[in-house]
Amino acid sequence: MATILWRGDRFSSSEYCEMAINGSGHRLNGVVLIPIDGRPAHLRYRIETDYGWRTRSVAIVSEHHPPLSMFATEDGHWWVDGEDTPAFDGCVDADLGFSPIGKSFPIRRLIRGHPDDMGLRADLNVVVLRFPEMKLTMQQQSYVRIGMDRWRYSADGFSADIDVDTNGFVKRFGDLWTAVANA
Repeated sequence: MATILWRGDRFSSSEYCEMAINGSGHRLNGVVLIPIDGRPAHLRYRIETDYGWRTRSVAIVSEHHPPLSMFATEDGHWWVDGEDTPAFDGCVDADLGFSPIGKSFPIRRLIRGHPDDMGLRADLNVVVLRFPEMKLTMQQQSYVRIGMDRWRYSADGFSADIDVDTNGFVKRFGDLWTAVANA
């Protein structure tokens, strides 16, 4: 099992995440401490990926929002809160707007296939949970390797550099999130 603690400067948040291998891939459990409408709050998430780091399920619980669950089939068909959601078909990952964890999945896939290739690029369709509005949208995200442990992320006119550890997990995402401890 691996653990990581992030500090989020955008939302004045802290996040603890545990990552472990399960029977069908990886399970990530996290809790985010964050102010919502000026009040202390927390969000809990569980993400399951397959062995190739493609998102298979997401569950989020918060005292300020209804619970959310998402599920993706192997062929990229999505279900949200039990409802068939063809608008997200073909999306590879889910990206939580209150956490950097979703940025690690495409990078892990790319590193696994091409550990030393500079200029490596991936353009992906991703289900994004916008925060604080907690609205799901589809977004195209791009990742380009610009250094051994650095990637350039871009989406919707925004770009930032992502520094990762040797396993491909986010150490720093622009000025939004910074890992402050990991084991």
